[in-house]
Amino acid sequence: MYSGAKSQDTPNNLTEPLIVFALTIQARRASNRLNKPRTVVTFHSEQFNSTVVRPYFLNTLSFGDDVAQHIVYELRRRGYRADEPAQEDFGWYFRFWAGGSAHLFVIGRRPVEGDWLGSIERVPFLLLKRSVDLAAAQAIQDALEDREIFQSLRWHFAEVFDSGDEESGATSP
Repeated sequence: MYSGAKSQDTPNNLTEPLIVFALTIQARRASNRLNKPRTVVTFHSEQFNSTVVRPYFLNTLSFGDDVAQHIVYELRRRGYRADEPAQEDFGWYFRFWAGGSAHLFVIGRRPVEGDWLGSIERVPFLLLKRSVDLAAAQAIQDALEDREIFQSLRWHFAEVFDSGDEESGATSP
């Protein structure tokens, strides 16, 4: 029977808890970003091959061998352990150790943008994806410090970069 009294669950009474919930989710996401380094890096450089297709390239866009070799050299010079670069169809990668953990750095050329794109991943353990250590991002940052070679360095959160937002990058991880 309708008594004419207003229910406590009207849309206006539900709005406030939904706003609080949405703000809580946003705060958690922001907090997670504060605890995680940016793992995607873009930069410009004319110092490396981006035009001559080498006979050992898996495909015609497999540029990045010399960039990867240079970064490995810089990491080793700073005391980090780093393997020799290897090739994939998208570019080059190498394993390196920082913060007591093994990581992968993947590098390739973006011909349309005219820049280089790198990404740090933590080496999985038993198929578990683990987060990248800040020490690994800082090691790559240090290896890219020469501004005569690496210009317009921008670090990005992977999920933000993957969504198409390249404008919110930062100058450090």
